[in-house]
Amino acid sequence: MRIAFEDLVGRHIKDHGQESVYECQACGRPKLWHNQVTGLYQCFSCGVSGCVQGGFSVPQQSLKREQLEGDDHFQKFRELARGHIEPTPMITGLADRGITRETAERFDVFPLSEGMGFPMYLGGRVVGYQAYHPNSSDKRYVSYGQRGIGTAASNVRGTIICEGIFDALSLWELFYTSVCGLTLRIYCTFGNQITREQLTEVLYLSSHQVPMFVAFDSDKPSELAQACCMLKPYRKVVGIPPILERGDLGGAVELKDWDEAVRLYPEATIEFWKDIFERHA
Repeated sequence: MRIAFEDLVGRHIKDHGQESVYECQACGRPKLWHNQVTGLYQCFSCGVSGCVQGGFSVPQQSLKREQLEGDDHFQKFRELARGHIEPTPMITGLADRGITRETAERFDVFPLSEGMGFPMYLGGRVVGYQAYHPNSSDKRYVSYGQRGIGTAASNVRGTIICEGIFDALSLWELFYTSVCGLTLRIYCTFGNQITREQLTEVLYLSSHQVPMFVAFDSDKPSELAQACCMLKPYRKVVGIPPILERGDLGGAVELKDWDEAVRLYPEATIEFWKDIFERHA
């Protein structure tokens, strides 16, 4: 449904560079940020979000199964994957990782004949895809299109930026199926570097008041440091490699990635992140 943007916002609060802040008509709080360049807007109180086109609000695109067949990006993506990619009714392989269908749908994961696919978003629209083939002897991940982000969010105390999609899925599943009380936003960058486009997206969709945690894999410390350097001029940033420094584990345990940490040490991972939030949030 198209809604005039002026009907979504109340009193203009201030301008901050290319962004403007308004009162949100949905919740009445002065927390709605609008980027005048990208058109994206989001209220950091109630979560309403979308993209302004021609003065009207277009809700953030959520991938629907029927959209795949009519998407040129997806058709080229399927050709590139040489037949591995065919939509099927059920997502398989998630249960082995302890990931529920609800979490998969939060990140718009869609089923394929071999594995699963993930859309990449920029500016509220799909700009590319990545497929995961668990049984491939060639390459488990195949990508097509521009590299965007995979994202899920709630009312947030902090933002976690992950390198891989399964890190994001596993952390989201762990935090939101436990009673740990952590509420956060999780991004996946589909790689160990943050592009300029991803940086713009992450900064726009994340509140200025909460810290960012760059949770990249342990095998690329230089990439983690580089990502932190990109974000530090704009936000409070902390690099968090998957090293669980827990006394009940006998000291520091270094894992390959956060997906592995969640699968092997779920309780220790929760306690580790609770401690991180207490110290930095």
